[in-house]
Amino acid sequence: MTEQITEQFQWNFPGGWWGLAAAALLLVLLVAVSYRYTAREIRPYQKIVLATLRIVFCALILLCLVNPRIETERTFTDHEDMKIAVIFDESGSMLKPDQWKRSRLRDALGYWNDHVKKDSKHQTYEFYRFGNALRQTSAFDEPPQESNAGQTNFYDALTDWCGRFGAGKYGGVVCFTDGIDTSLTTQDTALNALDAVGIPHLVVPMTNELAAPPDIRFRKVESPTHVFTHTENGLTFLVRCSNMVQNTKPKFELLKDGNVVYSAEIQPGTGLRTFKYRYPAALAGTDRMTARITASDRVRDSVNWTIEKTEAQESVNVLMYNGALDFGTRFIRNAFADDKSVKLDVRFANGVFPDHTRYGSPFPNADDLKKFDVLLLMNMRRGELPKNAEKDIYEFVRNGGGLLFVTGNPGTAREYAQSTLEKLLPVKFDANAPADPRSDPETSRILREIARGVSPTRFDNAVRSRKEFAFRPPPLYKFELTDLGRKSPIFNHKSSDGKTVPVLPEFQDEALVESLKPGANLLAYHTLNGKQNPLLAYQNFGSGRSMVLAADPLWRWRLNLPANDHSYEIFWKNTLSYLGAGRNRQTRWIVPNFAAGNGVMTLYLEPGPFITDPSLLTCRLEEAGGAEKELPVTFEGNRIRCSFPIKNDVEYTVRAIYDKKPAAELTFSTLAKDSGELESRILEPDLAALEKFAALPQVKIVRDDELVLADHFNRADIELKEHSSRPLWHTPLLFLLLAAVYLLELILRRVWKLI
Repeated sequence: MTEQITEQFQWNFPGGWWGLAAAALLLVLLVAVSYRYTAREIRPYQKIVLATLRIVFCALILLCLVNPRIETERTFTDHEDMKIAVIFDESGSMLKPDQWKRSRLRDALGYWNDHVKKDSKHQTYEFYRFGNALRQTSAFDEPPQESNAGQTNFYDALTDWCGRFGAGKYGGVVCFTDGIDTSLTTQDTALNALDAVGIPHLVVPMTNELAAPPDIRFRKVESPTHVFTHTENGLTFLVRCSNMVQNTKPKFELLKDGNVVYSAEIQPGTGLRTFKYRYPAALAGTDRMTARITASDRVRDSVNWTIEKTEAQESVNVLMYNGALDFGTRFIRNAFADDKSVKLDVRFANGVFPDHTRYGSPFPNADDLKKFDVLLLMNMRRGELPKNAEKDIYEFVRNGGGLLFVTGNPGTAREYAQSTLEKLLPVKFDANAPADPRSDPETSRILREIARGVSPTRFDNAVRSRKEFAFRPPPLYKFELTDLGRKSPIFNHKSSDGKTVPVLPEFQDEALVESLKPGANLLAYHTLNGKQNPLLAYQNFGSGRSMVLAADPLWRWRLNLPANDHSYEIFWKNTLSYLGAGRNRQTRWIVPNFAAGNGVMTLYLEPGPFITDPSLLTCRLEEAGGAEKELPVTFEGNRIRCSFPIKNDVEYTVRAIYDKKPAAELTFSTLAKDSGELESRILEPDLAALEKFAALPQVKIVRDDELVLADHFNRADIELKEHSSRPLWHTPLLFLLLAAVYLLELILRRVWKLI
């Protein structure tokens, strides 16, 4: 613990030095004038004595008012103790001995014991092991658990300890591993978990060489199962090599309907190899795809799947439901007046117009909503939605619909805080936002007149004479785009010469957003009082998308543009087309990247919007060379789940039959894999995976001969402050002096017969 003492001279008087000087001068002049002209003539020396006593008295009073003092601050600083998790990989690759009869786990334990400088006074250490699963141990050198070494679930274990250690308030993690993961899990989940928790990680790679037989197989396959015609789609294949030699001539091949469309030689050695292919979809239909690896003229691994090609939906059906009269409605309707790609149905809520006009429309029920691809809610107060509307909107989005919630009114936005509708939106609204409506009372008055049936041209002359030349439009603010926003199709447009032109809106009003939800994607924001207030954000919800535009509907922006600038229309067309993509799909199977043999396979079917009666849907399984059998299905929300046992190295076909007609088909192969095989074959340390984790700011790879933990884990400072004040004038002696001067003046005035 350290202690620091600071002392400062302090005093207080209104106006500071100038105020004190003015008060002192005023008192001196007042006393001098008082004794210069007295009601009874006295001798000059008497005047001088009495004036001096009075000036001394006033000076002492001023000193009391100034309150001079010494302020002392004592600061005590200490460091908070820290809890650190120490994790050892005890998988098969870590337990296998090398030619010197030493295993990687033994080297890791020796490094911790002999080469790590610990700070036991301020740090406590808890020990963990992982292989099949993460487990806690009582000591760092506890014997390994053989039953935990069958498979290296490194990425799953990392995801597990991020959640566990984040809740347990650990200050740091030290991990000893060779980086190998033999499960079917991808790095993405582990990277996201590691990035979210923010705990500093030190990774010590264990790299001593182990003898392993040659091995080559797929590590990951990324491919869409459903694409639209006249598009190109990216396919990515990751191949893991272990000790592959040149004379085996390893090769990667991609086949479509049995014909090779792409092939590439695989570089021998050990590590991951990546292959990419742009898959063109010209005509509608189904392509049967096969990715395979050959070595020594023999197929070593293969994966089969299907890609369904369908025509894109010609138009997007949009319901624009308004909760208030807004000039933005007119501009949006005009933007799509001659656009056949968007069918716009504009409705106003009951109460917007007087009842006798019959312009209002009730909110559509769940069945009516199914007729639309996108629901655009414009300036809707929560009280204008009927009781079941929020639940119906929730189901509409979850089943593939697109929702765009537009409001630039902070008072409207705050009504939806913690509501059912907010649960499916990508943001949380600020419940403490100001409740004031938009600040243009003249516009509100004119809109009320229009609602009553008054012609827009019949406003009083006073308005026209007052406002025509005196009105100045309020300032417009530009959307500030995130990296994702700059890449988004919403803010980009291809010009006639083929160049990509940015589309950058401006706005006037904005609603306050408390925060983005986890998993939401922020496209645009506005910096307000030093804080980024989200303006446009979206998230995938179920099979659909929800989006929030926390600003006015941008019609004011359009008025400031030249007549030949159609950026406004482009923005709205891009937005509604993007939201309508959730309904623009067909029935399809979700294809697994891998299927491990001798286990249970789980597949999901997305039925699409055209399968309306689940009782007419059946799923069937066909094993290569075997009979077809019906599968039991379970409905989970808008998806259908099928589970069935699978064997080693077998090809399967799964079909969905709707109303006695084929709806979707999937063919896949299981991997020839038995328990523990990969642990004995994949022994090369995966330093590339560790380097990818080390790209995060809180992760560091340590290769030093000595590791000093105190240099990497900074303990939080605990600071305590103690204030004290010592007065310089407010003492008993000062008050006695004040009383003495005052009494002496009274005595002299009595002696000299002035009182």
